[in-house]
Amino acid sequence: MSENRQECRKEYVVKTAQTVEEIRHLIEEGFEYVTEMEGKKIFRKRK
Repeated sequence: MSENRQECRKEYVVKTAQTVEEIRHLIEEGFEYVTEMEGKKIFRKRK
């Protein structure tokens, strides 16, 4: 794994969501949308 990816893992909490309710919950917790992959939306939040 590259050094940049390891540093990113230390800086962010990453979660996925599929339903509107899951997405709403993550946004309310301060997560920001990053991208979509394999039908799941990926969110991140600084630690």
